[in-house]
Amino acid sequence: PDRRDLSEPAILWTDGSTQLLDYNSKSKGQPIVIVSSLINRHYILDLTDESSFVRWLAGQGFRPFVVD
Repeated sequence: PDRRDLSEPAILWTDGSTQLLDYNSKSKGQPIVIVSSLINRHYILDLTDESSFVRWLAGQGFRPFVVD
């Protein structure tokens, strides 16, 4: 099985199995809320350092939140 070697984002809120993840808690930038697919888990948008949509957004100064 594949293993991700990335730090996990901060969990801001949970309700049952639903979580709101904060990928750039230090940023005061524009917030963006991403709702991941019902089929895939949230980390499909955060596979590796080189292939991470949400970490790229954080690097651009946004504050991405992901609903998982």
